[in-house]
Amino acid sequence: MRYLKNEMLCGIRIVAMVSMILLGAAAVTCADGPVLIIFSPGTTIQSSQVNQNFSALLNALPGFKWVMGANNFSFTTDWQTVAQISVTAPADGNFLIFVNTQVSFNLQPNGGNMVTFGISTSPSINNLVAPGQFGVNFVAPCTSCGPALSVPANIVGTASASNGVTATFYLLAKKEQNTTDIITLASASMFTVFLPKQW
Repeated sequence: MRYLKNEMLCGIRIVAMVSMILLGAAAVTCADGPVLIIFSPGTTIQSSQVNQNFSALLNALPGFKWVMGANNFSFTTDWQTVAQISVTAPADGNFLIFVNTQVSFNLQPNGGNMVTFGISTSPSINNLVAPGQFGVNFVAPCTSCGPALSVPANIVGTASASNGVTATFYLLAKKEQNTTDIITLASASMFTVFLPKQW
């Protein structure tokens, strides 16, 4: 549950940054849809008002979508799909694909291993989006290691988007060495943000 909260908070922070970057476009979109409600200290907030603000935000960020991936996923030396997300482009432009993960390493004494991730447009590693593969490496710092250690891994990919076309992105992962080390994916999430062509 702690990992889920961290993933959501990280996603909210990134969305907030993207919102600030797209402030000009967001203002135009919001003007045609629900109007943002500004709350004052000490006033009572109604759930319908909060929902209206969320609707305005989503309308201002077309192509935004968020999914959770596999939890307690055990890595193998073969590429496997950890999560996938499908989103339809509202116009020509680009997608930003954000990935947040927590990798749990339970290593043998003096052991070490590496987990490699990639964002692809198919379940195959041959169709990676930029910037390509991303590795998380960890070496046991002791001769008698204790509980599993959790290591965060965050990835951002980019891909072109065509008006009205639905794109599916896959988070692929594998461990590099077939050792007795226990390496699992504690949590994973993916979300996309659409950027118009002029950006």
